[in-house]
Amino acid sequence: MRAFRGDLSGLTTPSFLLSDKSFIEHPMYWAEPPSFMVAPALEPDPVRRSLAVLKWFIVSRNGERQGIKKKPLNPFLGELFLGNFDQADTGDISVVAECVSHHPPIAAFRLENKTHGIQLQGYSRSKMSFSTSLCFEHIGHTMLHLSRHSEDYLITQPKMFLSGLLPPWRMDFEGKSYIVGSNSIVIEFDFSTKSWFGFGGSAAHSFTARAYRTDAPKSTLYTAKGTWKPENYTVWDGATGAVLEVVALEADSVRLAPIHVKSVAEQDPLETRRAWRPVAEAIRAGDFARATAEKAKFEEAQREARKTELHEGKVWNPRYFRPGDAALAEKLIAKVGGHLRPEETKGVWRWEGRPGA
Repeated sequence: MRAFRGDLSGLTTPSFLLSDKSFIEHPMYWAEPPSFMVAPALEPDPVRRSLAVLKWFIVSRNGERQGIKKKPLNPFLGELFLGNFDQADTGDISVVAECVSHHPPIAAFRLENKTHGIQLQGYSRSKMSFSTSLCFEHIGHTMLHLSRHSEDYLITQPKMFLSGLLPPWRMDFEGKSYIVGSNSIVIEFDFSTKSWFGFGGSAAHSFTARAYRTDAPKSTLYTAKGTWKPENYTVWDGATGAVLEVVALEADSVRLAPIHVKSVAEQDPLETRRAWRPVAEAIRAGDFARATAEKAKFEEAQREARKTELHEGKVWNPRYFRPGDAALAEKLIAKVGGHLRPEETKGVWRWEGRPGA
């Protein structure tokens, strides 16, 4: 790995370092716990609403952390994850994720809560590299739409680092990310991580954030500073310096909500837990020789399927997503000097759905 240069996503990972789940399941962490995802829709004041979006974004980082204790399985072309959260206080949140490209690996996803008029969709190409730790760069973006407020929020993600010699790895974020609202409110995050050897850098899992309006970028609405693991941070009013809120949740007190999926027997052959079942069972049993053999057999079948399609002149079409309109996303990301990089993700992926979906 140290000698390799470029994207590491295509390298074969030893089975004992692998998770028993595919990366295609990770979009579900945007809704864990569901109450945080629903909270912005319930807030009438736009500034407080943006703060609710900040709190949801931070807690979802902790959900992702709990999902990466080992390297996830690389999704195969067409791989699906279909599930839903159904809680009395939030209503149903459906989750659809699909691998729309294997070279490079790109996952598109959509979450929807009809009860409160929330739609979340996005796509991500995870580009992996290595320096003193594994680095994952998420190329793509996420869009949150709140129907009852007619608002959209574009979200970018910081780089993610996994450090340590063996799993479970320590996960942290580093760098900038943004939440850019169509209401002209921007939240700028700066994540920092402790160095791999424990020297230099900030405390682990640290972040600062500042909110401002695009027409008055030097006038701060509020700031936040603390840690995202556990969620322990303070929010200050930008004008008066008064404490607006102290968020202090004990480590792991925000439990991951149970997501409901069909039994393996009822799942589509392309659904991840059915497709990867032999590999996952071997990993959970600690039989890594069998896991390696099952994984190699499965991946060879995928390569043969692609060769057959090429020979027969067939073109693979994703089931739920298509490259689509990027006008709003381009407008929002331009407010923070960013761009979408569609040339690296084969377009800007949007939910299309299908009859009955």
